[in-house]
Amino acid sequence: MTHGKSLRTELHGRRWMWLPAGALIMAVLFWLTTWYELVRISDVTDEAFFFVEKRLEQYDNNLENDRVRSLYNLADKTAELSRHLDRTGEETEALIARYVYDQRLDGVVVTDETLACIWQTAEDGYEMWRDTICSGAVSEIIEYPAKIYMSRFTVDGEEYDFAAAARPAGEGLVIAYKKRETGSVVTIDSLFTGYMLENDGIVVITDEENVISSNVGEWQNWPLENDRLLHLKKYTLGGKNLKCWNTEIGRWYGKLKAGNGYTLYVMFPESSVFTYRKVIMACSIVAYIFAWFLADRFRIRLVRANMKQLEEQYSRELDYQKQLKEQAEQAQRANMAKTDFLRRMSHDIRTPINGIMGMVPICRRYVGDPGKQEECFEKITTASGYLLDLVNDVLDMNKLESGQIKLEQNPITLSKLMQEVHEIIRMQALEAGVAFTVVEEEIIHDELIGSSVHLKRVLQNIESNAVKYNREKGTVTVSCRETKSDGVTAEFEFICADTGIGMSEEFQKHAFEPFEQENGASRTSYAGTGLGLAIAKNIVEQMGGSIRFVSRKDEGTTFYITLPFEINQEAQQEAEQKKEKVSVEGLRILLVEDNDLNMEIARFVLEEEGVIITEARNGQEALDLYAASEPYEYDAVLMDIMMPVMDGLEAARRIRRLPREDAVEVPIIAMSANAFADDMDQSLEAGMDAHISKPLNVEELIATIGRYCKGRKEQAGEANA
Repeated sequence: MTHGKSLRTELHGRRWMWLPAGALIMAVLFWLTTWYELVRISDVTDEAFFFVEKRLEQYDNNLENDRVRSLYNLADKTAELSRHLDRTGEETEALIARYVYDQRLDGVVVTDETLACIWQTAEDGYEMWRDTICSGAVSEIIEYPAKIYMSRFTVDGEEYDFAAAARPAGEGLVIAYKKRETGSVVTIDSLFTGYMLENDGIVVITDEENVISSNVGEWQNWPLENDRLLHLKKYTLGGKNLKCWNTEIGRWYGKLKAGNGYTLYVMFPESSVFTYRKVIMACSIVAYIFAWFLADRFRIRLVRANMKQLEEQYSRELDYQKQLKEQAEQAQRANMAKTDFLRRMSHDIRTPINGIMGMVPICRRYVGDPGKQEECFEKITTASGYLLDLVNDVLDMNKLESGQIKLEQNPITLSKLMQEVHEIIRMQALEAGVAFTVVEEEIIHDELIGSSVHLKRVLQNIESNAVKYNREKGTVTVSCRETKSDGVTAEFEFICADTGIGMSEEFQKHAFEPFEQENGASRTSYAGTGLGLAIAKNIVEQMGGSIRFVSRKDEGTTFYITLPFEINQEAQQEAEQKKEKVSVEGLRILLVEDNDLNMEIARFVLEEEGVIITEARNGQEALDLYAASEPYEYDAVLMDIMMPVMDGLEAARRIRRLPREDAVEVPIIAMSANAFADDMDQSLEAGMDAHISKPLNVEELIATIGRYCKGRKEQAGEANA
């Protein structure tokens, strides 16, 4: 006995010798995968730099083209005004006022030959441009009337286009100026707004003091002096310079380039850089644990040999010999049980690992296809989760029996959950040569409250067994139907039918007991923990449901699972609203828009939906049209914000103050390129009902009109009656 104890102690000591070797292997794998990931992300960064620099070059070209077009346009208008002053007998004041309005100028100044102001549209117009007018470049136009001066200036933080032309016979100058229109060209601070970079990357442009552009909104206008972009360390890999930053939203890897007065950063989050490393390390750890179990198996065999030696030594003592025989038989049963357990676990572990390893080369093949990569990552994540669930099965069985597991109560989209489960089972069925079919049945309440984790566990266990214990070219058919509902809870029946090997009548009595599996030569090719049905039954009963099956030996098995769930009322209503088709046909809408192109687009979209349009070009015209209309003639008003004569905010206020009932009730919906939160607040404060940002989203526009105009025709009919 002492010898046997010392042998077990020695074996336990040898067991711990594996730890340093395992740690070394893990360290080497970690270093290799890290090196590979950094080289890969360096190449991706270079490709992103090429795209971003091309976009910046295009932005600079567009900016210069816009400036030249704007100045030449203003110069033509100024020269035209100068010619009109000479040819028409119309009074100067009326002529210039009308021309300023028609050409949408901000002001005009007329001087005599001494450059003294003789007429101006704004009181401070001449004072604003006095220094520029008196400069040599402008004043010499009097001597050379064929010249036209044009330039862009910044005055009080605003950019103005300025043009000067000589009056006829050198009698003075005609000066026109116009504030540069915002939104005509993409600004540097919004150049990359909403731009989605591969691998969740970000673009940051700085002027050495602040962040002036980024596709991450919260980074906009960050001062660099606050060390929000902190340079930590630099990697040099094969001549490639890769940097690492610590930011307020995590660690990032990427590169930077300086030039043209700014510094360009392209960075990727750590989570998207080391994607393969996580999967490889997880698989390595699982493999190491499996090897550890094999070592235990070897240790048990040596213990059996030691016990056999003790049995021969004490063979002359009959009573003690029987005791040793019982110990040997017990050890043999334990060894067989553990061997069978490890064999079944090996099969179940290899299935998701095979899926993970199969997705990695596919992901590498589609490096330039974010959609395909995302699909691969989702499948890897799903298979990894299944692998983790499998490892936890043994622990979960004990927790279920002791009542330690508590069910969650979280929102569930049933159709999406079943799709995720079926994707895993479909991969297993494909590998096993089994046809997997999903029968689509109507589900009235798809949005539920319950434990998605445990529902997945039950469905995976049952459907996985249907594939595992099937025959080649067999079939598995699954379905789900809603059996009843009282408006608060809904009951569902999940059915899984297979044409597999079935169960004998004797085994059916013990099918839900832990570690039970039917013996027989026909089952030697199948593997499993023997816990799947036991876990499924415990979870189903804790969820308030029931599970039963019908099986025939060598014909197949059909499982019926009935489960109740609380209906997620809010999510269900939102899902039903999305399915409803909004109709705006026949509505009369007053469309207020000063831009011809925007007016044409909005009119086309609305008339395609059957809307009757009345046009207005500014807020004053809209107010006059509405005041002159019959009560309830217009079902809604679509109002631009920035317009000449009267802007949209003032027009909305005045419509609301009209002494008629429908003026208070008519929906007024803002349509504006101003999309900041304070712009929306100003629209609501002015009496508008909603604010839609440009460019217009057709579905959002129609849905908003339908929501606010619902029942307007009925109200109009009652009022007229």
